[in-house]
Amino acid sequence: MSDRDPGRGRSGARGRVLVVDDDIRACELVCEILNSEGYEVTIAHDGPTALEVLRRELPDTVLLDVMMPGMDGYEVCRHIKESDATAMVPVILLTALTQREYLLQGIAAGADEFVSKPIDMDELLLRVRNAVRMHMLYNELREHYEKLRRAEEWREQLFRMMAHDLKVPLAGALGNLDLLFEECRGKAEPDTLECLSDAREAIIRALGLAETVVDIGRLEEGRLPLEKGDCRLEHVVQNALNEVRTLAEEKQISITAEGTAPPVTCDRELIQRVLCNLLDNAIAYSPVRGRVKVRVLQEEHDVRVEVEDCGPGIPPGWGEKIFEKFTQVEAYARGRRFSKGLGLTFCKLAVEAHGGRIGVRSRVGCGSTFWFTLPAGEAAR
Repeated sequence: MSDRDPGRGRSGARGRVLVVDDDIRACELVCEILNSEGYEVTIAHDGPTALEVLRRELPDTVLLDVMMPGMDGYEVCRHIKESDATAMVPVILLTALTQREYLLQGIAAGADEFVSKPIDMDELLLRVRNAVRMHMLYNELREHYEKLRRAEEWREQLFRMMAHDLKVPLAGALGNLDLLFEECRGKAEPDTLECLSDAREAIIRALGLAETVVDIGRLEEGRLPLEKGDCRLEHVVQNALNEVRTLAEEKQISITAEGTAPPVTCDRELIQRVLCNLLDNAIAYSPVRGRVKVRVLQEEHDVRVEVEDCGPGIPPGWGEKIFEKFTQVEAYARGRRFSKGLGLTFCKLAVEAHGGRIGVRSRVGCGSTFWFTLPAGEAAR
């Protein structure tokens, strides 16, 4: 919140009040009292005029008489509350009709407060003060939200632009490393070749991350075209296993794959990237000499793929959060943090773009099973 007094508007007034009453004398009296308390007051003597005033400039509160000829206060209140532009403006009904049925009618119309006639001015001033303050606070919150939203949009655009621009120098560095590696093959020491190989793998991963950032933006905006075709997921699983084989061998992790299912219609490359992300995580958080299992299962209307690891597991309540951007999950068993980064966000968006679902089953200390489904048969087309 800002340091500005929430009881004062930007003009220095305590707030803007629209008084709507066909009784000219009553309007003038209320106006005089509100002016003396520092409020800016606008007067309308019928419903259509009041709605026209609201279209030009929003007040902080509307004092609205119920018994008016033509469009009565209930109808004016309904119009105010049904419009997105004016729905959050507090409405205080002024009425001599205090029976329960009339109060319920006012509540149904969307009234925020009631003041009975004849008007107790002390009560009126208190209710106006509270209503104006709440509307000003709402406006401040909305302004802060809009600033945050614009800042977030700017950050996202900057992030994607940087990722896009990084792809060119990274690709250039990778090409030069490949040339250098070939030049050194058979001449340089094994340690030198190993360093070059490690550098190459690091650049490939950086390129993959940049590509993921760009694709997440395109998926969020619905601008990533899916190149769908019929494929068998067990074949996609084998291709993904080949990509992560070296990573698994470094930790002496055994990976097994089982199960078959009917063909699905999907973007084969995109789904293979989903599997590689899930396998990368499974390998990263499994212990040395651990095991990872991949299963392909046929369900009634879907094909399901599961990736099971033997890692420390995910705490309760984090099953949905880990698919959000840059989420970190505390690993109780080892005092580590799981930095899921953008990989799972990409997986979620890619699977949902196919009309599928993604989730995780996990218990702390018992490993995790990440799964996703894709529609089978005609449902996938």
